[in-house]
Amino acid sequence: MNEFISKQKVFASILSISLFFLFSCSEKQDFSVNGKASLSVNLIGESIKNSKATSSGNNNQKIIKASHNGRQKVADEKGYQIKFDKDHVVEVILNPVEEINFVNEFQGESNKELRASNNSTSIQQPLGSNIKYHVAIYKGDNLVQQKTFSPNGTNTPFTGLDAGSGYSLVAYSFGNTSITQINASQKLSEASIPLESDTKFLYFFKGNISFSGETENRVDVILDNKIAEIKTLKLNINSEKISGNFNAIRNVYLDSYGEGNAKIADGSLSYSSNLIQKGFDFPATVNTREIISTNSLPVKVAIPSGTTGAVLKIGSLSIGGVTKNNLEVPLNITPGTRYEITLNIKEFSSDGIQIGDLTWAPGNLVSLYNGTSWTYSFLSDQDQYSKDEKSGDFWMAGKVIPGRSFTNMNSPISRYNDYPSGDPCSKVSPEWRTPTKGDFQKLFSGAKFNGNPGIPGTYGASSTKGRYYGPSSLVVIPSDISEQKKYLFLPYTGTFRNGNISREMVDGANYWSGTAESNENYNSLHVRQGYSSLGGWWKLELNPIRCVKDAI
Repeated sequence: MNEFISKQKVFASILSISLFFLFSCSEKQDFSVNGKASLSVNLIGESIKNSKATSSGNNNQKIIKASHNGRQKVADEKGYQIKFDKDHVVEVILNPVEEINFVNEFQGESNKELRASNNSTSIQQPLGSNIKYHVAIYKGDNLVQQKTFSPNGTNTPFTGLDAGSGYSLVAYSFGNTSITQINASQKLSEASIPLESDTKFLYFFKGNISFSGETENRVDVILDNKIAEIKTLKLNINSEKISGNFNAIRNVYLDSYGEGNAKIADGSLSYSSNLIQKGFDFPATVNTREIISTNSLPVKVAIPSGTTGAVLKIGSLSIGGVTKNNLEVPLNITPGTRYEITLNIKEFSSDGIQIGDLTWAPGNLVSLYNGTSWTYSFLSDQDQYSKDEKSGDFWMAGKVIPGRSFTNMNSPISRYNDYPSGDPCSKVSPEWRTPTKGDFQKLFSGAKFNGNPGIPGTYGASSTKGRYYGPSSLVVIPSDISEQKKYLFLPYTGTFRNGNISREMVDGANYWSGTAESNENYNSLHVRQGYSSLGGWWKLELNPIRCVKDAI
């Protein structure tokens, strides 16, 4: 008998592993009732991205920093910086926090191990015993059944389902005890639910499901958090030249969207144009060189789907008698991620890499959208770039809005003219420009490798591959990182193909110039492991830009 029980435990453990994946079947017996199928829903929990989702390995999803419209441009290690006084800048750093994800605690130990290995880019914790979540089943475009569940409730299966294929399952929660049901008359393709301000929105979708009447149908649900959260805001004085402490900080908040709607078919969020202020609390009196916000709960920030970013606003910040008023800093915040924000007050540093009579930007051009306007700057170091086209550092030629922001680029030829034309580098400040063909040609008279302009190598602690450009005296790439920063380094970002639909990660990149070669092509610098050259490239493809200005 004990041997039989032991075998049962082994079988149950193996079964629980198979059930972790989003849809699976269990015991081999007839679960049909009058030929109908049933479905059990198992809430695995809520997921939220951790720091591994944005900074693991060499994915180059690093934090943005640099120059702000109309303000002095600076270049340092990381973070977004704006001028504070003639000698100092405020560096704003976003750090994703490794803390959350949501999993029911009644899951077995084997499932805990599976959760850790199944999704290394997010972390999990229980959803909360009283929090409700809603599940709807669709057949094609039509709602079949919907039910509300809770993690600690008696949740009965869906029953009376026709066996067969073509089903979809949607689950969502507001992270509290309230639930809004779906209007049964609305099709899946058109259904939406209202969102209140200052709530979470958690979402899950599984399509192409088949139900059997011969086995127990079961779907495991992991709810994705669609709302960004800010845990803390910390300020540091990192300059020996500042002898004083923080004296006061007032009226600190993020602009967030309020009421809106969530589309049932894909979880996308839309909001009215009305913004609400999400404030950060600080001690009433301060006299230290570090201060931290005291909010008891994370500040929730709602961002419309298809955009990233919010605006951090500081009414006044005083240090040793020097006060900066009305600071505004766009932040590249990703929905579903919890952050800590650090503001470092540090000494001003020079910007750019001078080669001959030109100064090249310290990083690739990036633009952030805060919901109402775009802000332009440079990535904080030369090895940084994003792995998707939505982070604001990949561009169509001759356009001042990055990537496929706003418009659907499934038909890129017809949509190219929808984007405003101009020089995006000049948006950083007027002296910057997208390089001309002539600017790139000046690089070709400098350092060479095997007769080809530029020298292939790796950059910084990340050992990112790319190509160095500098004077003809540059023969060997220095191993010291501080010495590497003295030369222009263009990383191999990869390139987009097939009408911007797919990303080709190759040992190479194409850097746009502002010189049109024909109606369809712009000149670009082709940076490869074995060579670099100038030539035309289809203007609709997405490529990086390294801005340039005349050396003073």
